[in-house]
Amino acid sequence: MKYPTIGLLLAASLIVQPLTSSHAALIDPGGPNSLEGGLSGADMKLLRSKSLELFTTGKVNDTASWHNKKSGNRGTVQIISIYKYQGLDCRKVIHSIQFRRDKDLRTFIVPYCFHEGRWKYAFR
Repeated sequence: MKYPTIGLLLAASLIVQPLTSSHAALIDPGGPNSLEGGLSGADMKLLRSKSLELFTTGKVNDTASWHNKKSGNRGTVQIISIYKYQGLDCRKVIHSIQFRRDKDLRTFIVPYCFHEGRWKYAFR
């Protein structure tokens, strides 16, 4: 299994400014700094939907799958930890994505925290 670095993920982490001095930098996954890259809008909608289901009811090691028949892309979301960071509820997840055009499974570990009523990518 490969653990590649996505150029877009790196770029997003470099352009994010901290919201406050006491919190990690947070990115709204549906906002202008989202990590859509090689995923279609419909793929991102499926990924977000499955992620939100896990964030609200899931436990560590719970997994949800998604598949977009139109794009051919598919993936899973798995919670690997649930924790608090500076008073925020957080989840660290593994996104495993299989792009139709690639043979390799791409896996990304992403932290999310609940802030201002939404789950957001959390980069320190």
